[in-house]
Amino acid sequence: MELMECFENVRFITKDAFYVVGLEVDINYNNENGTEPIGHAWDSWRSNEFHKSIPDIVGDEPYSYGMTHGETAEGTAKYIVGVEVCNLVNLPSGFIGRKFEASDYAVFKIKFDFLDSGEFWRTFYTKWLPESGYALKDEQVCEGRPNFTQYADIELYNKDFADGIMYIYAPVVKK
Repeated sequence: MELMECFENVRFITKDAFYVVGLEVDINYNNENGTEPIGHAWDSWRSNEFHKSIPDIVGDEPYSYGMTHGETAEGTAKYIVGVEVCNLVNLPSGFIGRKFEASDYAVFKIKFDFLDSGEFWRTFYTKWLPESGYALKDEQVCEGRPNFTQYADIELYNKDFADGIMYIYAPVVKK
């Protein structure tokens, strides 16, 4: 899979409102180590197999979610590692539960390496988004910074992470 194949094979979906339960960390894109908490959250999530202690998970083979949400013009945001659940009624102690509003998404199937290296998001913002006829939902534009949105970007990983493939859901609207 080449990087540009990800953009050529994009599909579009509408996702109803949904709930995610997991571990949440604060991040800051403007600090040199500002996204380091993401790696620590994933390490903890996988090594402790936290998904096994969360009730009401959606699906027989649940996907792990990595979601950036609540981004600000200053580059701060929240990142949650978790699973989708039916409700937040039985929220286990020590976990954060969030409800995310319905949205339309552009869905990209990518290699994990494209995300890890930053290639995916650089290409998304500089090439695909300006040429696609779409904009980020509730797009905010800041000087010297890429566009951002208050809606969550979703990284979706299969159960065992073994194949190196993941899905990116970017909240979009038609221009």
